Order: sequence, then structure tokens, then C-alpha cells
Amino acid sequence: MIALTAFALPADAQPKIENARLEARNVSGSLDASFRTIVSSQTEPAWIGYSVAQISGERSMCGTVSLEGARDFVMLFRVVGGQVEKIRTYASDCIFDGGGLPIYWLNGVNGEQSASLLATFIPATTANLDTREQREVRNLANTALYAIARHKDGAPTLIDLARRTQISPQMRQEAFRALGRSKDPRAIQFFEQILTR
Repeated sequence: MIALTAFALPADAQPKIENARLEARNVSGSLDASFRTIVSSQTEPAWIGYSVAQISGERSMCGTVSLEGARDFVMLFRVVGGQVEKIRTYASDCIFDGGGLPIYWLNGVNGEQSASLLATFIPATTANLDTREQREVRNLANTALYAIARHKDGAPTLIDLARRTQISPQMRQEAFRALGRSKDPRAIQFFEQILTR
């Protein structure tokens, strides 16, 4: 890894990263496998990031304000001790200060694979966890669901979550809400199927 003062990644949708030890990796095959390999080997705090296409018209404030909405957004995961601790989404034109930590930047991420990866942070149950752990899991699940809803290719994963009876009613409700706000034809088709049963 190389220590950087400022580093701008080559593609226009990728952010400028400062004060980080950046390692770029290409995703070939499964995003989940590439992601889990980094997470499981990371004992010290680090970030994993990538950019992915977002739904049309989505806006977020950072740097240049895109009146029509940016094409991509940035997904960031803070990992420590072999676990994901935080999930964050940001505008692609933000400047990121890595605080001297490693940042693994994944190139070539597929939006559907990203949404599927995020769905793994929405558990079937939290009943066997203590109160603090339940709160942490709920926070991760909520941010994961929000991020899925922001994905241009998130509708299939949201439909899957809306159908999952094993997850909490609140999470299913949020998946339905996100689909309701979506302009994706697959979401409309899903609601038509439910209503005509």
C-alpha cells in the first residue's frame, strides 16, 4: 500500500481521497467474495469503498451540486476486527479524508451484486443478541436498506426483501416504501402482482 497525501482516482465517478493508504483492487467474479476476503483479513480499522450507479435524480450535498442528480454514488464500509462496523453513502464528488487508515477501493463493482451484498446486513432475527448488539445490527440494517434503495439496480433486492417473511416487519415495510418511491418498472410489476392476487 502507498501512503498518499491526495489521490484522485481516474474515473469521474470515483472520489478524491486524501490522507489514506489506498489500495485499488479490481473485482473479478463475485463482489461478495472479494469484499469478505478483505473484511476477514482486516484486524485494524480500514475502509472499503466503491462507486455504483444510483437511481435517476438522486441528489446529495457535497462539493459540486448536480442539479440533475449524479450518475453514481460512493459506498463506504468501515471494517475492524473482521467485522463491518459502519456503512455510509456519499456523493461521488466529495473529497474524503481517510484519517491515515487503509482504504481498499474496488473497481468494476456491479450494482446488483452491491445491492445483494448490502442485503446480507439485514438479518432474519436479532432475538439472541443483547440490547447493544441489537442496536448496532439495526443501525447497519437501516443504512444498508437505505443504500439499496439508492441503487439504480436495487429493485430486485428490494423485492426480495419485501417478500422475506423472516426479516423484521419494519424492514419489510421499509423495503415496500423504497419500492413505492422507485420508478423502476420491476417495482410497478411487483405491486401489480400483489394487487391482482
